[in-house]
Amino acid sequence: MTMTQAELNEVLRLHALWLLDDESGKKANLSCADLSYADLSSADLSSANLSSADLRSADLHFADLHFADLRSADLRSANLRSANLSSADLSSANLSYANLRSTNLSYADLRSADLSYADLRYANLRYANLSHADLRSADLSHGVRIMSVSGVGPAHRMTTFRADTDEVWCGCFKGTLAQFAKKTETAHRKNAQHLSDYRAVVAMFKAFAVKL
Repeated sequence: MTMTQAELNEVLRLHALWLLDDESGKKANLSCADLSYADLSSADLSSANLSSADLRSADLHFADLHFADLRSADLRSANLRSANLSSADLSSANLSYANLRSTNLSYADLRSADLSYADLRYANLRYANLSHADLRSADLSHGVRIMSVSGVGPAHRMTTFRADTDEVWCGCFKGTLAQFAKKTETAHRKNAQHLSDYRAVVAMFKAFAVKL
């Protein structure tokens, strides 16, 4: 059942008191809640539990969600413009088509998150964990430079390179581009096709980094 705005406002009121260490306050627990299309603009939900919540098309612009638990939350097409998601746990969250323009995602956990077609222009992704994240067709212009290549190697994994911090993610691997190149040369030396494919990926990433 969808939570009414009045019910949501009461949760926010009690959470605000909890953040002030008021004994009458209560930490917001909105895990698995249906908050689709909810108006949460400028709401303070820092450190709140929103894991597995349905936040499709919710308005969260300017909301404070730092340290919030948003694991596996459904944020498809949500408006998170200029929201504060620093140090938030967004692992396995669905953020496809979300508006994340100018959003603070520094130190956020975005492992295995779906960011396909998301608007990440001017977003702050400093020290964010993007391991296994799906960044297909995401708009990262005017921000960090990230390139992803899928379908390479025996497991057809997605390989993601972040040029500004010189980080590569591929399966369980995380390291610099030089370390990735060395790793693939060793791991695939007996398979000419896989080795050739990975060499092409490394060359592509190097060319991409030069454009910074």
